[in-house]
Amino acid sequence: MPKYKAIYTEYHRVAVIFTEEFDTADKDKWEWLKSSVEYDMDSDEFEALPLKPPKDPQIWFSLYQQLSEMEYGEREDDWITLRKGGYEASRELIDSKGKVIDSM
Repeated sequence: MPKYKAIYTEYHRVAVIFTEEFDTADKDKWEWLKSSVEYDMDSDEFEALPLKPPKDPQIWFSLYQQLSEMEYGEREDDWITLRKGGYEASRELIDSKGKVIDSM
């Protein structure tokens, strides 16, 4: 008996936003951040980093730029197409060999 697939596909635009909040006075966060990027930095550059948390957020940001997105504390998915009220969709009927029989 022949088998078929009815497929409904939505096409979305999604922004994945990773966030890490920090306080420039937080010694533990500074130590965590330094240890997270230590092996990705030139050893001389790493040694030149301040021992105490710097008040300049640009210094912190220069290290955050080296983190992978998964190391950030929060993740948010912004489904832009849903928020703005529109996205494309398609429907297909496919046979067992993968041939499209009908679509719209």
